[in-house]
Amino acid sequence: MGYSLAWLATRGKPIESLLAELHLRRTGTVGEYTDEPIVGAPLEGGWYLLVARGCDHRMITDSVLKTISRGCRMIACSVEEHMTWSLTMEWDNGREIWSVYHQGDEEVHNLTTSGALPDFFASIRDEIMAEQAAVGGADAGVDCVFEAPLEVARRITGFRHSSDENVVEPFEILLEAMPAKPPRPWWQFW
Repeated sequence: MGYSLAWLATRGKPIESLLAELHLRRTGTVGEYTDEPIVGAPLEGGWYLLVARGCDHRMITDSVLKTISRGCRMIACSVEEHMTWSLTMEWDNGREIWSVYHQGDEEVHNLTTSGALPDFFASIRDEIMAEQAAVGGADAGVDCVFEAPLEVARRITGFRHSSDENVVEPFEILLEAMPAKPPRPWWQFW
């Protein structure tokens, strides 16, 4: 079984503000991201983590990231292990700073980047490309390059979706609470 997840970690924004902007509400009930549609938990270093089922969850669309990253730093990640597809982005105050993207179903050495990447990115890329070459390159039947965006996210936030080393308080189950529709005018029947 492979993961299909979207997650984001914010620092510098009150948790309640973040949840309100995403139309999420707390339940006070503990759960795991492997079992629940969406969960949240604080991380070390002042980050707050949200993990949602599905690599294409609405919370990591550009329009949502632009809005919820206002007033904070944010790392967003999308993982589709079935297709060896991974993406990590940093957003800060409403704009994307950088992104690292791997689409392994296209080509194992595929690693697309944009923006001003973290200083440590080059060492991650070089190490992972060397690891891919050591196992047999493009014909190895394994995709080491898939790890690059995920390792960048881990180095910044401390979270890795498939690691037992995560220092995360228990996850809290969150529920999607869509905003209330404005009342219809008294004269409108439909």
